[in-house]
Amino acid sequence: MKIYSIIFFLTAFISTAQVGQSDDVISVNFFRSGNIAKDGVDADFPGVVPGTWTNVVMDTNGLAIVDFAGTTLDISSSAAIRLSGNAAWDNWVNGAGPGCDTAGTQVTMTLSDIPYAQYYVIAYLSGWNGRKGSSSDGSTTYYYTMPTVDESNPPFLSQITNTDSNSIASAIGSYVLFGTAENPLTADSLTLTVSAIQANIGIGGFQIVKVPDYRRIGLYMITSQM
Repeated sequence: MKIYSIIFFLTAFISTAQVGQSDDVISVNFFRSGNIAKDGVDADFPGVVPGTWTNVVMDTNGLAIVDFAGTTLDISSSAAIRLSGNAAWDNWVNGAGPGCDTAGTQVTMTLSDIPYAQYYVIAYLSGWNGRKGSSSDGSTTYYYTMPTVDESNPPFLSQITNTDSNSIASAIGSYVLFGTAENPLTADSLTLTVSAIQANIGIGGFQIVKVPDYRRIGLYMITSQM
């Protein structure tokens, strides 16, 4: 009698949490004079996740928030909130945020004591129509041009993936990703820097999205004997 053994290995990924639940994403909108990111406003756009937005008001220079919204997250910014300069962005997360009034200047935002072991960050960009800037986490720098929006061309969310400063004119979009679900960030702090290649560029808001831990399970099976 011969025994034929076939071993099957099944990789099963068991999530400890489901991305998209309110406790798995921190959604922050910088609020000033009318722009309010509504819950679910971004749900139909690719690359971003649904979340309950928390509005942060900051009209003075700089920002420092400790233990944001009951989490361990601390938020600090080097600049005050400025409007995008276009009413078409009202009720969008891109409508206002810490920004640069002058070309050649920068605004930095540090997120520390991030409450997730693995995560990625969606940074929503703010700025006047057609203005050019860059956004960096210190490892990856994206170069972009803000969309031109008005009543006939309404706002939209589009991911910027361009890392070539020579291609900035064609890189039109309104958010960038730092880390991904497949290659998450793991540091407990992150500093975002937006640089104004042209004046009036900033950070409209951000989402920190938890990436679940996964476990690999191997299954063994003897299929038949003869």
